[in-house]
Amino acid sequence: MVSELTIEQVLSLQIEIGGMADGSRKGLLNQNLELSLKFQLRQLLIKLEPQIKLFHDMKNELIAKFSGGKESLDPVDEEGKTNTDYIKCLQEIGSLLSQTILVEHPIFKIEDFNFKSEENYPVFFLLIENGLVSQNGSEKKKSKSKEPKNI
Repeated sequence: MVSELTIEQVLSLQIEIGGMADGSRKGLLNQNLELSLKFQLRQLLIKLEPQIKLFHDMKNELIAKFSGGKESLDPVDEEGKTNTDYIKCLQEIGSLLSQTILVEHPIFKIEDFNFKSEENYPVFFLLIENGLVSQNGSEKKKSKSKEPKNI
């Protein structure tokens, strides 16, 4: 199964599956699931890692470009005015986040994720929905975007 996701969705999916390091968000891997499902989820995370690293590298390059080589960029300049380079940098990062890629993944079934949770997994739900569309033989309408990359 292949789903088209934005880089922003890929970053969200990473958290939905793996959770937050500080424990503030419990990922699917931390739920009471069959070992085979946990393996599939971990394999998906491994597939996403190069794209996530590429995004962070590109984001850091943009910050260095707009900050004059510094590791951070202040929203306000020395005169207390809005830093236009900060705004430009945010716009370019936003453009990166909206780029789409094709993500190959197993067809996940909602029945396999039968646990109670207060967490919400909107991007993962999208993968489940795409699998349902595929199983029903329907074509999912693709969003208009730049040429997606396969991962």
